[in-house]
Amino acid sequence: MKKTAPLLLIAFILALITACSGGRENAIGQSEYEKIKSERSGKVLVVNVFASWCPPCAAETPGFVSLYAQDGGENFEIVGLSIDENRRELDRFLSRYKVNYPTFVIDETLQRRLFADKVPTTVIYYPDGEYYATIFGAVNKPTLLMHVEKAQKRYAEKN
Repeated sequence: MKKTAPLLLIAFILALITACSGGRENAIGQSEYEKIKSERSGKVLVVNVFASWCPPCAAETPGFVSLYAQDGGENFEIVGLSIDENRRELDRFLSRYKVNYPTFVIDETLQRRLFADKVPTTVIYYPDGEYYATIFGAVNKPTLLMHVEKAQKRYAEKN
């Protein structure tokens, strides 16, 4: 009996940690991501992978919000993809920065497929859904706008 007590205690602690860690509730995977992309076809798509606890993510978010308020939806789309496991922290972040574009929590598999092992990571697609560029690290509003405009121009030249 004495030998099983430590094992039971370890099992209990592991179960408690697992239950309290939350995980990525309602996280989307590759198929949902493809649907999100296809729903936004016809415009340059900017996909920002971020986390609420990430200082560079917090630093770049006002630029995304401002750019989207200025011209988003009409000429390009922005979608936020969070890797947060704590939904309350994510909601506070979205509220604090007044995020005005759709945001989803993604699963670890999609995060890896986007090569977003570090955040922030921003992936940009041409209007036809083809890949344009990836920006690793924080991006400011002028640089983001430059990439959106280049993608629009290159796409128009190709077609």
